[in-house]
Amino acid sequence: VSVEPVPSPLASGNYPPTVLSDTEGTLMTMTLQYVDPGTAASDITATLFAGGASVALTVSRVTSIADAECDHRGCSRFQVEVTVTSNPEGADLGGPAFVQLAVSDGSTNASFTYMASSDPTLEGVFPPGGMPVTSAGTVPVTLFLRNFPSAGCKVTAGCAAEALSGVITVTVDGEEGSIVNGSLADGPGGLLSLSVLAPASGHARAVPVLVYALATSEDSAPAKQVEHSLVYRTPAPSLVPTEGS
Repeated sequence: VSVEPVPSPLASGNYPPTVLSDTEGTLMTMTLQYVDPGTAASDITATLFAGGASVALTVSRVTSIADAECDHRGCSRFQVEVTVTSNPEGADLGGPAFVQLAVSDGSTNASFTYMASSDPTLEGVFPPGGMPVTSAGTVPVTLFLRNFPSAGCKVTAGCAAEALSGVITVTVDGEEGSIVNGSLADGPGGLLSLSVLAPASGHARAVPVLVYALATSEDSAPAKQVEHSLVYRTPAPSLVPTEGS
């Protein structure tokens, strides 16, 4: 009979996987395994590392999600909540980072990414659940973008004009989509919205979407892009009455 050693502490499944670099107080949750089954928040030391900088974090809650009869490290499982600060390297900088959870049995790291507050991002899609295959090319998909094509355009509500001057294009699975005339608009909160007719698809699947434009208000007009995954769904089955039914 062989006895396997209990694994070292392990953190996994941290959410969210990305945090805005200038945002304070983001609540991050993660799963912590292979620690003492009586572990409490006061038993965990959390530290944030980003580049060469580090900062102590607050462990706000620790909840056991193991089976009730678990009484040893091998079966222990906790949900841990920590409060993440803005990027200690600089509130305007993006890049990789990790939270280290240290307990008496060792330590473990949970990686995430700081997204620079000026980076272009996709804030929403309508319809949110994708579209039926049969609607491709006839029903538009509306995208809501922030800091696109530049971070400064939202201040002057000039993102739509800059996107046009920057030759905005949208590709769906490598094919160019058709931007609906008049749909490019500056919206509340500095969001840029646009509606796109996606090319027809022969079957249900997820396809990459790429929105591209030049940031003409910035030096050298750098290219900016935002990515999304569009889901083509199989239409819901329906019963069509036949004659005499």
